[in-house]
Order: sequence, then structure tokens, then C-alpha cells
Amino acid sequence: MMEHIIFHASRALRIGVAAFACWITGCAHLKMEPVALPLGEEASSMEIAAPNEEPVVPDPSREEPLLAPGDRAVLARGSVKGPKGQQRSVWIRTIPESSSDSPSLRSTPAARWRYPDLDELLARPSERRPNFKAVLNDTEPVVAANAAIALARLGDASGAETLFRTAETPSLLLPMRCAAIEALGSLPDAQSYPRLSQLLDEYGTTEQGQRQVYVPELHAELVAAVAPRAGATDDPRLLAALCSRSADVRLEALYAWGYHEDAPLPDALLDLRASGDARLRLALIELLLARRHADAQRLLTEAVRDHDLQVRIAAIHGLGSLGGDQSQATLEELRTHHAGRMREAAVFALASMGDHEAVFKSLQDESWRVRAEVARSLSRFQGPDAVEAAEALLEDSSSEVHRELLGSLDGWPIAQSGPIYLKAMGKESFLCRKTATDQLAAQWPPAAAFPIEASSERRQREIERLTSEFRTAFAVQAAAPTEPILAPANRLVTADELAEVEKVLAAEDTAAFVALGPAAMEALEILAIERQRFVPEAIYQEALPEVSREFALLARLETPDVSERRRVAGELAAHAEQSPLSRMAVERLCRLATPEDDGLVFQSVLDAVADHESEAADRIAYAAVGHPSPEVRRRGCARLAAHPNPKHTPVLLPAVDDENASVAAAAVQALGVCGHVTDTDSLIELLRTGNEPLQLEAALALIHLSDPRGIAALERLVYSRDAAVRRRVAEKMGELADPAFTATLVRLLDDRVSVMRAALAALPHTVGEDKSLSADGSPASTTERVRRWKAWFASQ
Repeated sequence: MMEHIIFHASRALRIGVAAFACWITGCAHLKMEPVALPLGEEASSMEIAAPNEEPVVPDPSREEPLLAPGDRAVLARGSVKGPKGQQRSVWIRTIPESSSDSPSLRSTPAARWRYPDLDELLARPSERRPNFKAVLNDTEPVVAANAAIALARLGDASGAETLFRTAETPSLLLPMRCAAIEALGSLPDAQSYPRLSQLLDEYGTTEQGQRQVYVPELHAELVAAVAPRAGATDDPRLLAALCSRSADVRLEALYAWGYHEDAPLPDALLDLRASGDARLRLALIELLLARRHADAQRLLTEAVRDHDLQVRIAAIHGLGSLGGDQSQATLEELRTHHAGRMREAAVFALASMGDHEAVFKSLQDESWRVRAEVARSLSRFQGPDAVEAAEALLEDSSSEVHRELLGSLDGWPIAQSGPIYLKAMGKESFLCRKTATDQLAAQWPPAAAFPIEASSERRQREIERLTSEFRTAFAVQAAAPTEPILAPANRLVTADELAEVEKVLAAEDTAAFVALGPAAMEALEILAIERQRFVPEAIYQEALPEVSREFALLARLETPDVSERRRVAGELAAHAEQSPLSRMAVERLCRLATPEDDGLVFQSVLDAVADHESEAADRIAYAAVGHPSPEVRRRGCARLAAHPNPKHTPVLLPAVDDENASVAAAAVQALGVCGHVTDTDSLIELLRTGNEPLQLEAALALIHLSDPRGIAALERLVYSRDAAVRRRVAEKMGELADPAFTATLVRLLDDRVSVMRAALAALPHTVGEDKSLSADGSPASTTERVRRWKAWFASQ
């Protein structure tokens, strides 16, 4: 009807059109109502009213302001245009920061559908808010819907009928309809439940012959709105929702049992552990833990083998929360799992159970992530074992481990944490020194005077002074002059021996040092490495070669004859294989090798420090990554991969673009294991290169960095024309041991022999057991094993 149309035009034009409408329809009863509407820079106060309606006369005593043009514009927006012209709703579904992802911890549902401009109207003081009630029956459905949602957010149920109509209006965008359902669900039962129930009957079924088209998004919102209400878990429609085809609907139905702690968990809910959607499996784990369900132990143990990493980690953490002998046995086994993330989760779970002995067994784990988790766990433990563990972690090569360690000491008594802080203040890492100084100064002000940026000699003197003051202040027993100090070679070095060697260094008396014999080497290393004492060049050149085989070789390495350097470097590598180089020797080697431009010499240097854990060895590898020789660059990247640490990332990222493919591949491998790569653009770019082996390394690196694009890239490489690439893909899938790769590996059983054999070897790792063995465990032929795997997979 023409009389229902609101024209946004000038007042004269609107009155003229209204008169024309009256002439056409004979509607002498047409009435005009003043209302504020946006008219460019102005606003009109005229609006055509519907037939048989009384005019809305503003109440002069009304405290709320009239609807301003800008406010009406906010309420009139139901959608916006995107950058390419596509229409999208102004209502966006978010996860509020204040709410928990866990249904068991959420007593009332928080608003998830947000419209920022409407939120701004609601945030105003009450005297400046628009009169939402005045437009609940507005002729523009979007204006009425937004007003009703706003009133519901304010706890006013007067717009309940409008919310119901909004949910039932197919012409409105789906996000607005979902927001209306959510708002309706926030109202008291008397105003909302009958309408929600009617909507659930209309939109909560997929049966043929229903008046409404099934929309899973609406069904999910309706289930979410009904879930928190009393008796919801007895509603057969919620039980049916647990079996919905939509994962979102099943998830919201699962949440219903999170709101009602006394409601028994139905079998249909427990069956969600076999769902293909990881969100459902994660939510079920949380629910089982919150309920302390009778089968939680068994179900969580099963979930440890889930194909999704996040589910596996959640299950492991859950076992730690449950506790008990069975959980402990499972976690002890997982502590030695081949995957580092699983070991990390197991250490966390064991720490939450208070099992410090099991946690401290991972102090020397090959993964820095696991060692960092051990460091975090120290916040839970105190005592001699914890102090010993903290001191060991302070010697770790990873700065991330140091950071977690220092953060864990905050809760320790100052008398226990102070000595560790003081040791950390003597480390080479500036960040470590600063963090330790700040944390100690917060509890003991004298530490604030420590000169963080001073030379190593001055810092060492200040640490000795502060240590003495600390012992006096906290009655810590000082070391007696003859108290033994453990040297790197596990020989006890006394304070008297340290003093004697220090005197020799000050005098640069090379003869006296040689006269002290090999024992002086151990004391010298403590002074040079631990206490950062300066060692004169004369000691290196004249004294150390007389008492140490490795320093004799290092002295010969300074010759300008490249052939001699190659021979000496080879001897040094052979010596290091028999007896690892001392920390002091590696420091000296770093100074000598950094400017070395001969590739063969540098390769032998890398062999000499291949297994050495120290910052000096890392610096040698950094120099190698920038060497002119491609092979040295490749081996430098490989060395960093063998000793992963996030601090390697800035060195490795430029190497990803190396002109030599083998160097780029080695850099990519190292990045994948080092972790903490915030900018993965270089790796993503490699997925588009024509070099498939390099694509494979990039995919694996992204997988290690938990980037989902890595899995997709790895699956694509299964279709490579290069059999060698397909074989390596199968091998890597076995190493990753993700059950999601099982179907792909079964398909590769029909590939050529080399690929098929790799798939056969990988399948037991992804499945968890070898399904191709005979009942008695006896081996079978390759053909028979392939047949059995295919038969088993078909039965699944």
C-alpha cells in the first residue's frame, strides 16, 4: 500500500505525495505523525501513519530524548557494502573476551552477536540514549529489529514480539535474525520461552513438509538460547540436536549439559567423541573434566590418540587434572613421546599433579619447548630439587628457557631465588641480565644499582659485591675459602686454586701457568667463562698450547697457510669427536673461525662443534650461514636445526631466499624446528615454487609452526609426478604420526614399489599399531601386508 511508504525527501514533496495518495485511495483518515528522519543535512518531522492507527503524540514530560537523525541511521543499517561491493551484515558474531570458551565455566551466555555502532548507543548515559520503544513498530523492519535487540540488551522485554517477528522474517539478513534470537533468549522465561519454543519447532527440524526451510545457523542460535534454561536437558529437541547434521547445532546442544551440572550425560553426547569436528571433541573433554565423569579416565586416554593435536593436548592436560595412578602412568609414557608438543603437554600435566621428580627428568630434553615447560613448572615447586633444577636451566642454551625460568621464580622466597637471580645477572644475554636485575630489585632494592650495560669485568665485580651483601642480608652461609667448586670436567676446584690462577693471569706469567699443570685449565675456564675474567693473549699463545691438546691445535689454526689450516681443522674435528671441546676452546675457535673464508676449513670447524651446546657454537653457525661456500651455508643451517632456538630465526629467514636450493631447504628445515616465526610469508611463497623438494620442506616447516596451510600443501604433494617426492611425503607422514594421514597412505599402497614401501612403514605410526601382522604377530609378505592394510581400512 502506498500509504505505508516513507519518503525520505523534502517536507513539501512528502505532503504532496500524501495528498495524492488520499485522492487516489479516498483515505480521508490518512494522518501525519512528526518523527525525526535523516534528510541529508536536515531532518523532517513528518511521517505517514498506517490506517486506523492513532497518532503518536510526544509526551512533553518524557525524559528520554527523541530519536536523532544519526541514531536512526544507526538503527536503519542492516548491512554494509564491502570493498568489492558485496553485501555483508553489520552484525558480526564474536567470542567475548570476558567469557570462557568452556561451557562448564559459563553460568550465563554472554552476547556473541555484536553491532559496534549499536553498542555505542547502549553505552551512553540513560538520559542520552535514543527512545528505542518509540520505533518498535517502525515501518522499516531493520529499525524495529535493532531497537528491540537494544532494549533486550538493557533488560527490557517490551520488544519481545518484535524479536520474534525478526527471527521469522526471511528477507532480513541471517546475522540480524541470529542476533534477535540471542536477544530473545536473554529475556525472562515468561516473555521469551513460548516464542523460542515455537521458533525451535519451526526451525529445529529437517523433516519434509515443514513450512520453513531448514537453516542450521538459526537452529544453532535457538539451541543456544534455550540451553541455559531450567529443564533444558530434558527437552527432547535438545537431545535430537545432539544428532544434528550441523556441527554448530551439536556444539550448542552439548553446551546445554555444561549449564546444568546435575543433568546426567546422555549416550548421544558421549558419542560426540567420534565427531569429525575437533571443536566438539574439545568441548566434550572439558565437560567430562568439569563433571569428573565416571568414564573420564578412559575417554581421555583414548583422546590422547586423537588425530587433532589440540585435542590430544587437551586430553593430556585433562589427565593431569584428573590425577590418579592410571593418569600418572599414561603421562610418564607420554613424557618420552617422539613428538615434542606431546612431551611438553605431558610435562605440564605431571607438574599440575605435583610430580616434580617426573618433571625434572625432562631437564635435558632435546626440545627447548619441553625444557621451557619444565622451567614454567618451577613456580609450583620449591626446595633443594627445584633449586638444583633452576641452576641447571640457567645454563640452558635457549633464551626462551631463561625467560620462563626467571618468570617462575617470582613466587619463591627471596632467600631461595636471590642467588639464582644473581647468577642470571652474570649471563651474556642482555635480556636475561635485565630481567633478573629487575625482579631481584623489586624484592631487594640494592640490586637496582647493578650496571646492566657495563663491561663484563665490571659486571662481575658488582655481582661479587652484591652476592656478599645478599648473604649478609639474608644470612646465607658464605663459601669457605676451601669449599670446592664443581669444574666443567667434574673435578673439584677450590677457591684457593682459583685465586692462584687469577694471580697468574694478572701478572701474565705464562711460565707460572704452565707450572701449575692441567689443573690450572679447569680453574681458568671457571674464571674465563663463568666470571668473565680477561685472558691475556700471551696465555693463549704461549701457555695454553703447553698444557692442552685442543689449544695447541687452535694455536696452529692461526697459520696463513690454507693447506695447513685444513689439516689442523681436520685434526681438531677428530679430537672433538673423541673428547668434546671445552667451552673456553669453543669461544677461542669462534674468534678464529668467524673470518675464515676457506670452505673446507669451515666444514671441519662445524664438525668440531657439531654437538656442542653453547652460544659460541651458535655464533660459529651464524657465521657459516653467511659464508661464500654453499655447502658451508647449508651445514650452518643444519647445525642450527640440530640445536633449535627461537633466537636463530633472524639469521635463518634471509637464507630461505638463498640462490642455492639445498641451502634454502636447510634454512626452511631449521625454521620449522626453531619455532616462533611470526612472519611466514617467505615459507608461503616457497609453496608456489617449481622446486617440489623445496615445497615439501616449506610444508613441513609450516606444520611444525602449527600453520594449517602446511598440511594442505603436504597433501597436494602426494600427487607429485616425482616418485622421490611422493616417497618422502609418505616418510614424513609417518614421522608426523597424524591419524588424519591414514587414508592418504593407504592410497599410496598402489604407488610404485619405493613409495608403497614408505607408506607401509608409515602406516603403523599413524594408526598406532601394525594392522598387517598376523594374529600371532608373525611377519607376512609385502603383497599380503598391503592386502591386509586395505582390508582393515575398508572395514573402518
